[in-house]
Amino acid sequence: MMIDNPGIDSTIKLCIQAQGTDGSTKFFDRSQSRRSITTYNNVILSSSSYEFGNPGQSIYFDGNVNYLLTLTSASELSIASQDAFFGAWINFTRDAPAVSTIAGYGGGSYSWEGGTGHEWMFSIEFGQKSLYFHYSNGSGRSVLYGTIPSTTGWHYVSFSKVGSLMSIYCDGLRVANGSVSIGTSSSPYRMVIGDNSSTTGPCPYKGYMDDIVLRIGESQDGTIVPVRRTGT
Repeated sequence: MMIDNPGIDSTIKLCIQAQGTDGSTKFFDRSQSRRSITTYNNVILSSSSYEFGNPGQSIYFDGNVNYLLTLTSASELSIASQDAFFGAWINFTRDAPAVSTIAGYGGGSYSWEGGTGHEWMFSIEFGQKSLYFHYSNGSGRSVLYGTIPSTTGWHYVSFSKVGSLMSIYCDGLRVANGSVSIGTSSSPYRMVIGDNSSTTGPCPYKGYMDDIVLRIGESQDGTIVPVRRTGT
């Protein structure tokens, strides 16, 4: 099932927004779940670049290994057998041709086999100007990807899953779609923002994010982009 209204209802299982004091490492889940958020190293609130407000803030990741925002013990965040939507505003500043993870979910190992590692990873790549959805197929990894107009500046990126149909969007434009069959992962069921779900892999994100949302149980229309207010 797909809905148009992006309000914070019971299907929103995670909602992280930049709000607080510059330099702060405290982040809060504004969904009804109120999940605990843990920061690793120097993931901070920053007013250097922002998408909302004047002045505003965003969440800054400096791109070093383990500089990430994570929440753990969240088995109910699996999207393998449910409709789902993930979306975030991003300003990606890495200028090297490498895949960088916006978000990932799964077990604790850096693996795609046997359900012990990742369930999925949503990533961006500078050199190819592409968004990637990597996912476990139960015995290995599969990938759905699409080319985007630009990797610089602020963009709203998202994926939408309805049944087995997965679509990837950038600024409301569908850049990829296809059928997926996602294998479930095992404990500790980690949801990570800014790196892959193992928290030890070579895929850290560098740049800014805001308005990070994960919806489960219903999907959301990826062509609808949250209203852009004054930003820089």
